[in-house]
Amino acid sequence: MPESHSKRKYSTAATRQALVTSARKLFERNGFSATSVQSIVDDANLTKGAFYYHFVSKEELLREIHDEFIDHQLTSVQSVLSSTEDPGEQLRGLIRTAIEAVEQYRSHVAVFLGERRFLSEEGFAEVKEKRDRMEDMFYGVVRRGQRAGRIRADLNPRVLSLGVIGMCGWAYQWYSPQGKLSAEEIADAFTVMVWEGMATG
Repeated sequence: MPESHSKRKYSTAATRQALVTSARKLFERNGFSATSVQSIVDDANLTKGAFYYHFVSKEELLREIHDEFIDHQLTSVQSVLSSTEDPGEQLRGLIRTAIEAVEQYRSHVAVFLGERRFLSEEGFAEVKEKRDRMEDMFYGVVRRGQRAGRIRADLNPRVLSLGVIGMCGWAYQWYSPQGKLSAEEIADAFTVMVWEGMATG
């Protein structure tokens, strides 16, 4: 007997993504605690059975929303680091990918920063591992720049790397794709500001 049309069209990946997308929208609009599993499945036009097939809890959804953003960012950063060994060009590339990620994943960033307090200790540990990897890659660029004499040695490399990450990440609060400046223009302005403040000359 041939498969039914609906069965052929079913996709576990699409179902999982629909739940993540609905949760992200509702978490951003209503907050994590005010969003029920029922409201998520209703928005996604799915059932609670589908929800619990893919996720144990709302907290797992919150981690998934974070991971969609951070996994993209980790891949982009690694691509930048592999494309050039020049610390100045690496820093420029990292800032550009960070701003582009804010443009593409603005609501992911907003949801995570606004709702991360609801993560359990174990859940936050998983998130922290990826964020530490991101920080270490930025830190590595700064340290290589200092060893090469391109970045001022009197500045604390950890503070510099955290400052750049924070400046780029916080852009989600005010950046708008419909605004006058493109993500590339903002990244260029940030790069000039950062590089002139830390470069040796």
